[in-house]
Parts: sequence; C-alpha cells; structure tokens
Amino acid sequence: MKSKAVATFVLLLFGVIALSHASQRSPSQSLPTSLDGKAYEIVSASGKPLLREVPTELPVLFYAGNSSNGIYRAYTTLSVYDEFAPNGRTAVTSKAMRSMNAPHLVPSGDLVVEDGSGGHWRVNDDLQFVVAAAWSPTDANALAFTFSSGSDYGVAVVDLRSKTTQVLRDTGILPDRVAWSTSGKAVQFYEEAGTVVRAESPGEEVARFALAKEDVPGAHNAREGWSPQLPRPETSKTTVTENQAFTIELSDGSQIKGDNLLGRTELQLFSPLDKSVQTVTADIIVGVSAAGLAYKQVSAAGSEIYFLDRHGRVTRLAASSSLVRYFLPFMPFASPGLTVTQSGSGYSPQCSVWDHTGTMAYAYDMQAKAGNEVIESAADGTVVYLMKSVTCNSLDKGTDGTKCADYSSTCTGSTSNSGWGNVVILQHADGTWTKYTHLKYGAVLPPSTGVSIAVGCEMAREGHTGATTGNKNGCGDHLHFQRQVSGALSGSSTSIAFADQATNPLRCISYTSGNQARSCLFR
Repeated sequence: MKSKAVATFVLLLFGVIALSHASQRSPSQSLPTSLDGKAYEIVSASGKPLLREVPTELPVLFYAGNSSNGIYRAYTTLSVYDEFAPNGRTAVTSKAMRSMNAPHLVPSGDLVVEDGSGGHWRVNDDLQFVVAAAWSPTDANALAFTFSSGSDYGVAVVDLRSKTTQVLRDTGILPDRVAWSTSGKAVQFYEEAGTVVRAESPGEEVARFALAKEDVPGAHNAREGWSPQLPRPETSKTTVTENQAFTIELSDGSQIKGDNLLGRTELQLFSPLDKSVQTVTADIIVGVSAAGLAYKQVSAAGSEIYFLDRHGRVTRLAASSSLVRYFLPFMPFASPGLTVTQSGSGYSPQCSVWDHTGTMAYAYDMQAKAGNEVIESAADGTVVYLMKSVTCNSLDKGTDGTKCADYSSTCTGSTSNSGWGNVVILQHADGTWTKYTHLKYGAVLPPSTGVSIAVGCEMAREGHTGATTGNKNGCGDHLHFQRQVSGALSGSSTSIAFADQATNPLRCISYTSGNQARSCLFR
C-alpha cells in the first residue's frame, strides 16, 4: 500500500509538472483586441470563438488585456481633438464619447491601467507615445510597451509597484508588437536587422526585422523559447525580398505561414503533416490561442475581425465602419490642384504610370500644381514619427549632365532616412496610419511627436528630400502618400478612399482637393 501511495504521489507530481510546462508553452485562451473605441476579448465557447466586450473607463485604441492576477487591465486611449489644449487634445470618458455626435477622436499615446473599480492612471511618461503593450505572464505589476520618441521606436518596461519605467531599447524597434518570455524574465520584440533596396525605387529601402529580447531588471541570461504571440520572421539572406515572410506555430503542431511581416499578408495554414488546409488574407494579426489565430482585415470601408481555427474554419467575429474620413492631403488653393503620377498594384489599373508594388501596393505619388505645394493632414490624427532634418537628394543626377541642386551621392542610409527624406507619420482613431514623405526641408511644421492635429492642418510642403527624380524643380518634387497598417517607417500600405472624391481609387488626372485648409496651432 505504501509503495502504491508513493507511486500515485509521483504520478500526480509529474502530472502537475506537465500541466505547469504545458501552461507555459500554451498561448493565452483569451485574446485581447479592440474595435471602434471599445475593448474586447476573443474567447472560446463550446468550441467556437466569440467576441466579448470589456467595459473600460476611457475609449480604447489598443487593448493589452488583463494582468496575470486579473486585477488590472491596460490599454492606450483615444482623446478628442482640441486645438487649444496641450498637445491638441482633451481626455474623454467612454460614456461621454458615446453621447457625442461624430467626435473628432485622435490617439493619445497614453498607456492607461485601471483596476476595475473606476480607478485608472497613466503609466508612460510625457515623451513616450505608446503604440503596443503586453502584460508579464508572471508579474501582475510588470507591463512592457513599445513607444515612439521622435524619429525612432523603442521598448520599455514599467513597474506598477514603484511606478518606475526602464527603457530597454530606444532605437531600431518595430513598434507593432511586443511580448514576454513564458517565465516573465525577458521582453521579446522585433529589431531592425538590415535593409533591402526596392527594385522599382533604387533609392528607397525597406527595413528587415529579426526577433530580439532584453532581460528585465533582476533577470539575467534568460534562456527561453519565443512567445507564440510573435511570428518568426524569415531571416535567410538567400531569400531576401521586400515582403518579409514569417511563420506562426500553433500548439498542435500546425503552422501558419505569411509573406509580409509589415502588414497585409496571405496566411496559409498547414496541418501537422504539412498539408495546406486554408488560405486567408490578413492586415493585422491580433493574436494566437490554442484554438487558432485571430486577425483583422482593413479596407477603405472599415475593419473586420476574423478567427482562423486550426482545422481551417474561418469565423467573422465583428465588423465596423471606419471611424475616420480621409481627404486628399493638399490644400484646395489652385484648380486643378494635384495630379497622381504613380499608383499601386493593389488597385485596379488606374494610372498610366504604375510603379508601386510590394509593401507600397496601395501608395500614391502626388504632384501639386506650382504654388499649391502645401501638404495637409488627410484626417484627424496624432504625429507618431517625425523626420525633418534631411537636406539632400540621393537619386536625381540628371539625364543631360545636370543634376538636382540638392543631389548628393552620400545622401543615403540614415542621412536620407532610407530614401524617404523628411517624413510625417500620423496615427488615426481606426488604428491605421498615414505617411507623408519627401517633404521639403525647413517646411515641416509639427514640432515633435505626440502632437494631435485636425484634418486639413498644414503640416509641410511637397519636396524632393531622400530619393526622388523627375522634372519638377529639376528634382522630381512630389508627395509620396499612403495609409498603413503598421507604424513602421516601411510599413505596408492598405487601401484608402478619399471622402472628397466621387471616384476611388484615384486615376492619373488632375484633382481639386476638398480638404479643409486651416492653420493649426501646434502646442
């Protein structure tokens, strides 16, 4: 009897250990997400995925879910645009937002923690515009987040007990995703790992990313597997392409392979026996659970949340109309005001010049009529990336022996911002971004990141910084414009419809902007 009891105890002990290890390996069964300013959790009920709303004190842009003890929840917030308030916005409660008639919502960059009893507080400092966040799986008081601090992105950890923040990296981070090791000893993220030059635009580069980690304070030499919430990017130098491939491992041995880490991607589900089961298109990966993968599709009309289970079944969980209306990013001063000189392969053939492919498949190059080069914000938003120091052009040498007056053969790499020149990136209330590049040196107006602006605010002037070529001003002055599903400088473009134009996508003809010309205060 005694030996039987010992054997039973040993079996129970190994069972507990096995369950412990399984729980460390298994991804969360509840996936946090957000839509239309509300927080949600994707849960499983009777084997089917369901979307459950989570009440929050403030409107939500990015929802990070609950702490490991279930006491706290964390999210970034939306505010109401207010030109006369600090940083151009004022806080608003969820209840007040629902009673407003079409409020001008903008991202705040504030990472808020609330305890479920009505108490909430901001945990990031004034110079950190938070993009994404994740709770430690073992410490209910530890929260990691990515942030913009100007012309780069970093990652940090905040300790709620001491209310202290430690920056782990302040440059070279992909801001879209962050996770923890299973024991909570290290923060995991993507770091820049070189660049690849675009085939159609030799002066412009796309960043490559690799998995990276930093041990948290007090933990040293943490050796653990990667979080299932971070797809593994392809880093092989023999297959380097503009769209970076990646793989997602599911708990049953299935794999999901994608072709673009920076945004819109084709996801292909393979069984444990490496048989292709299902193929879907995703713009944003929400998260991985034991049952499958949640993702978002973003269109000009709005966003949809889907769940792909490990058997290949696809369930649409929610859909919403866009919170944001977009307008042509030029001042309505001269008529016609601008011409589209290049479109993208993601649209049906609309332009005689069709140059943008890959991550720029939904991008536009726009050239204004002389005297109408003012660039305006296409929608209400907040500045999350800002580069205004580029003075040169690396591409236009001239075809007749002359060259652009600002041409410099050394205007490459960090000097020219990978060919983009001077840049403003805005984040919007629908969770997407708009990017404005090649802006004129000395004409970029926002003083810093974290400043919110309204649609129609003058931001800059069309220019030729970075890598441009063409006839206008001898340097190819134009605006490269795209809506993105990633905050990265080389983030993937997605489709956009302009509210001031009757026909979308745009064709290569002259347009008069219906945007609102306004001079905005930058506080």
